[in-house]
Amino acid sequence: MSKTIFLQTYGCQMNERDSEEVLGMLTAQGYAVAKWFGDDWFDA
Repeated sequence: MSKTIFLQTYGCQMNERDSEEVLGMLTAQGYAVAKWFGDDWFDA
């Protein structure tokens, strides 16, 4: 089973920057980024 992450960011540009950094760390560890959280996962 592959690991998938969905990260929704609220707030200012600094929060967006932090989210990008976290996603970079997680993708480096093998996580796939999902575009949407819902009934189904969609690959980015």
